[in-house]
Amino acid sequence: MKDEETGLTWNFTSRLEDLDFADDVALISSTQRQCQLKANRLVTNAARSDLGVSVDKCKVMRTNARNNGAITVNGQVLEDVEKFIYLGDHSM
Repeated sequence: MKDEETGLTWNFTSRLEDLDFADDVALISSTQRQCQLKANRLVTNAARSDLGVSVDKCKVMRTNARNNGAITVNGQVLEDVEKFIYLGDHSM
């Protein structure tokens, strides 16, 4: 995935990839495939540090999605939502 652009085009010269803060992560991708690859990489890298990913706390929010295929973590399908709260901000 190194040669593949992931995330979203932010402006002509940069891309928005992910939002990370403490134990909250928002993986941002423009395709379902990229999102699944990022989720897999997150689980793998977390395990290297003896950390886990809570499937119950993971959500998938799609905008203008053409592919509604499931995103999975450790074989479990993540819940699709219309909105979610990131870092306690209820305005999202």
